[in-house]
Amino acid sequence: MLVQIGENAEARQAALAALRLGAPEDAVLEILSILALQEENPVAASLALSLAHSTARPQSLELSGALLLRHGCPQEAIPLLKTAVRYLRRSDKLRAAESRMLLADAYLLSGDLQEASTILGQLSDRELPAEWGGILRARNRLLTLLRQSPDKWSSLIPGLAPFQHGLN
Repeated sequence: MLVQIGENAEARQAALAALRLGAPEDAVLEILSILALQEENPVAASLALSLAHSTARPQSLELSGALLLRHGCPQEAIPLLKTAVRYLRRSDKLRAAESRMLLADAYLLSGDLQEASTILGQLSDRELPAEWGGILRARNRLLTLLRQSPDKWSSLIPGLAPFQHGLN
């Protein structure tokens, strides 16, 4: 509850107190990872890897992958996100689609445009939360730009204007 209302310092203290009282380590790591995702935390990548190694819960693996992505470790995020997608497809289609978007981002940031394109091509606006539709279209447009030589970018950029509404 403290995390939801933005009381991060109190949430961190409560999580550490819970750990001292015997709370499961993976649950505490998950809370600390959520806080790290919201903040600029210099130890976030280490925290993400600790969380990934402490549990096999797909939601925790997705959180670890998102945290690694945010802190510049896309290669490390890929196997975690792949595993999360594989398990979430069975139980939570919306969360699986969100994980696939993160996985596509990891491939994109790793320079594997083909794999990013394949994953994004398998997603549709219907699978994602309404506010993510514009992001999906923008990612696909970005891949189109990256596949072109820079001298063609100026002709493609005006085509991004219709997507501005979906990103606001």
